[in-house]
Amino acid sequence: MLELLQWYATNKSSDGFVWHVADGKTWAHVDAKWPVFAAEFQNLRLTRSTNDFNPFSEKLCQWSTWLVCVLIYNLPPWLTIKRFFVLVALIIPAKKMYI
Repeated sequence: MLELLQWYATNKSSDGFVWHVADGKTWAHVDAKWPVFAAEFQNLRLTRSTNDFNPFSEKLCQWSTWLVCVLIYNLPPWLTIKRFFVLVALIIPAKKMYI
């Protein structure tokens, strides 16, 4: 598992394209601002994601559900969004359906 968490350190893009979050400007900004954190490859870099969904796909439903998920950006791109690695942090029920 440790090898997967350090994947981004050895597989950065060499052609100038952004193939992983580690190739982006934000990752470079975090590395420049906190060099002690960036020096340790096993430090986790997390992000959160939210989504409103209706689990039963009913258009006339009076409620909705918001999921707040946590993703681990240290993993390779093909594992970042796999079900095993997506952590559901919150499930927020709402009284009204927002479209």
